Amino acid sequence: MRAQRRRERTVFFDPACAYDFKLEKTKDESVLLKKKEVKTAIAEGTGISCSVKLTNTDRTFGTLLGAEITRQHPEGLPEDTITIHCEGAGGQSFGAFFAKRSDLIAVR
Repeated sequence: MRAQRRRERTVFFDPACAYDFKLEKTKDESVLLKKKEVKTAIAEGTGISCSVKLTNTDRTFGTLLGAEITRQHPEGLPEDTITIHCEGAGGQSFGAFFAKRSDLIAVR
C-alpha cells in the first residue's frame, strides 16, 4: 500500500455562520413574544389565554416562551397563568421544554 500524503490546511470556524437557527421565525418569537399581552403576563405573572395555529414544522413550539418564563420566574408561575391553545399539528418536541405550571393545549 502506498502511503498517502496529507496536505496541512487551516480550517476556520465561525459559529455565527454555522448556527443560524432563525429563531426569530419561530412561532414563539414571531407570534407569542411579540404580543404585548403575553409580555405583560410573563413580567407581572398575570393570567392570559391565547391561540396560535401550528404546523408540524413548528417542532419546538413553547421552548422560547418557556425559557422566557423561566428566566423571569425561576420557580414558575402560579398554576394556569399562561394557557396557549394550539390548533393544528405540533412537531416532535411540542412543549418539551415549556415552563412548569403553564399549559399548551393541542387541538386538531
